Amino acid sequence: MRLFKDELLTEPLEKAEFGEVWLLEAKTLKVWLQNDTKAFLRDIQVDAGAEAPVKVDAPRSLQSMAKAPITFTWKPTLLKGLKLAVTVHAVEVYSA
Repeated sequence: MRLFKDELLTEPLEKAEFGEVWLLEAKTLKVWLQNDTKAFLRDIQVDAGAEAPVKVDAPRSLQSMAKAPITFTWKPTLLKGLKLAVTVHAVEVYSA
């Protein structure tokens, strides 16, 4: 599995930051998950690895060599930035 900044999968995600966000206004960050394995992925779990609550919308499964968006939504309650340390785990299912 690999994470990318863009839908065309040309920019690998090295760091995920929300940038400037107004206090109490929600901001969404979208990244792309690529299943670069020959396995079907199921029970996908995404952890934002953030110090503040972040809503995560991610696929539960993904076919081999497919891609899907993951969105993170954050509504700051303090005046500070937020960096994410994203981790993704899944069960790999191989067919004979």
